[in-house]
Amino acid sequence: MRILITGSRGVLGRTLLAQWQGMHECFATESLSIDLLNLEKLEAHFASIQPNVVVHCAEMNSFDLCELNPNRAFLMNETATRNIARATTACGARLIAISTAAVFSGEQKGELKENAPTHPKTVYGKSKFAAEKAIEQLCPNHIIARLG
Repeated sequence: MRILITGSRGVLGRTLLAQWQGMHECFATESLSIDLLNLEKLEAHFASIQPNVVVHCAEMNSFDLCELNPNRAFLMNETATRNIARATTACGARLIAISTAAVFSGEQKGELKENAPTHPKTVYGKSKFAAEKAIEQLCPNHIIARLG
């Protein structure tokens, strides 16, 4: 299987890359090496790799930085994810997108279910929820994993 991982310098991306190397053909894509905001280049990059699966781990995940710079948070979390969804669909791959439990209000009691009402309170949560909506709209072959 050909797996493309975005955000492979982060903890999760690095772990997945290490775990899957040798079992699968893995490709790491960093926002430093490929501009996730440039859809044309992103689509060309994905087309050159022809992944079966794209695991999207890249994000702006600092709650504090997101609150200080909401425009940048939405650019990196929602717009970049929108481009990833488009590029993934264009190359015919399945998208596994890493999201967050911050899309919930934090006021629910007990165990959260995937269909629990969402109501993000932070810029980070709002930007990740917007990313989820973009994925649902643009990439029919997807899984969204909300990590806590």
